Amino acid sequence: MKDSHRQGFTLIELLVVIAIIAILAAILFPVFAQAKRAAKSAATISNQKQIGLALQMYSGDYDDITPQFESIETGESGVVIQQRLYPYTRNREIIWDASQSRPSDADLGPINFTGEYWGDWTLYHNISVNGFGLFGYWTDPWPTKVYNRNLSGQNNIAERAAFVTTSWPGYEQWGWYVFLNYTCITPNYDDPGDFWANQCYLARTRHNDGNIVSYADGHAGRVAAGKIYNSKGQDYWDGYKDARQRFWGSYWSSTE
Repeated sequence: MKDSHRQGFTLIELLVVIAIIAILAAILFPVFAQAKRAAKSAATISNQKQIGLALQMYSGDYDDITPQFESIETGESGVVIQQRLYPYTRNREIIWDASQSRPSDADLGPINFTGEYWGDWTLYHNISVNGFGLFGYWTDPWPTKVYNRNLSGQNNIAERAAFVTTSWPGYEQWGWYVFLNYTCITPNYDDPGDFWANQCYLARTRHNDGNIVSYADGHAGRVAAGKIYNSKGQDYWDGYKDARQRFWGSYWSSTE
């Protein structure tokens, strides 16, 4: 009579199976993570595209001028650019980088269209405006701010950043409504906490060492960090008149 007792796997066989599963996991998990990052970047590009189209529509409705990105009288505490673009987007979520979930305590309360301040969501988002590189500039007597550049009159409009993904040093989910082109072009590599110098540079880690950008002509995409930031030891003028300058724009001209 044959022995009908069923034998299980041997210890060696189990170890082989476990080893195979571990190898497959090591191969596949990075692929899945990369696919997830790519999806987040694609979603952020979509957000930037919507913001860029809103800018084009606003400019079309207001005789080719760019929207004023802050209040003249009260600065950032007053009407800021996202309030001016909201009638064209009707979406408060698109001003957040999709790779970072919106902070749960971000104020998305009711919108008061007649009030001056609509809430913190208009200030602390992490897709930020190129304030003095596209929408305004400085002039004499220094320092005098001039707002409302003509959009179609800008040089190299397809290369000029309008909105860029940003990060508040130490608080990745947060940002600030505006960045300064003349400080962001040269990151402070020695002090990651330098807000104005590293506001854009720190955000590059979310999108494979690059930033997601909406350009002045309305298109959007990812740009590699190596193409837009100065190296350590360089300053703003080292990027003057090259691709970096065309990306960030100048802070003293109404067209450059």
